Amino acid sequence: MAVYPQFENRAVRDEEASVKAGREVLKDEDWVVLVIDQNTQIPKRVEHWLKQIELDVINGRMTSDLAGRYKAMYDHWKAGKEIPLEGMDIRQWPQATRATAENLIRQGIRTVEDLAEAPEAILQRIGAGARDLQSRAKAYLEASDGKAAEEILSLKETIENQNILIKDLQKTIADLQAQLEGKGGENTDATADGGGTENSDLAAAVSLLNQDDESHWNKNGDPDLTVLTELTGRRVTRAEVEKAFPDLKRQQAA
Repeated sequence: MAVYPQFENRAVRDEEASVKAGREVLKDEDWVVLVIDQNTQIPKRVEHWLKQIELDVINGRMTSDLAGRYKAMYDHWKAGKEIPLEGMDIRQWPQATRATAENLIRQGIRTVEDLAEAPEAILQRIGAGARDLQSRAKAYLEASDGKAAEEILSLKETIENQNILIKDLQKTIADLQAQLEGKGGENTDATADGGGTENSDLAAAVSLLNQDDESHWNKNGDPDLTVLTELTGRRVTRAEVEKAFPDLKRQQAA
């Protein structure tokens, strides 16, 4: 951020009230000090500053995004809240001790990005070692950007590989569905032709019949229709069983 807005409340002369009272009357007023560099610190009434921001956006001298960030900073200050951070919290920076971080915060430096871009006026207020801290902040951000770029590239490659895998899986599923549909057609044809074991559910039920379980068979040695109905989950007729398994009988023990 090229300009660092610092907000404060000032007691200023209320001209109208002073004239009426015949003495000086003060009122509270919000001011912003725009710190640009060592020799440029511009104080403005916040009311006038906000109007100027709107005009700058209209005239293309400022982006709406930056204007929104400035307004948000003022709103948070006005509400007594901490101004939102835009970058890495200076207290989380590994190269700053707790005491250093607190000193930087008192000077309005709340992020590593703030320190890297701080104007000379801010550095002078920080005191000894400020320029070294700023150099380290710039080096840290450059290294972080490089690492982030590598991570983004790696993530893109991972996503591409996953997309390829998803397409392969979709093709495999489509092939399997086609195969299943083909087999379904074959079974339908077999049923139409009166094939012996076309009813897969009945065949599965027959395979579960136990020769030693008398409840699975009737007195004539034929499969019990009640058992087959329970195993298939549908009504099974004697004609259906005899057509599909004409030789199916219980083997009598010798």
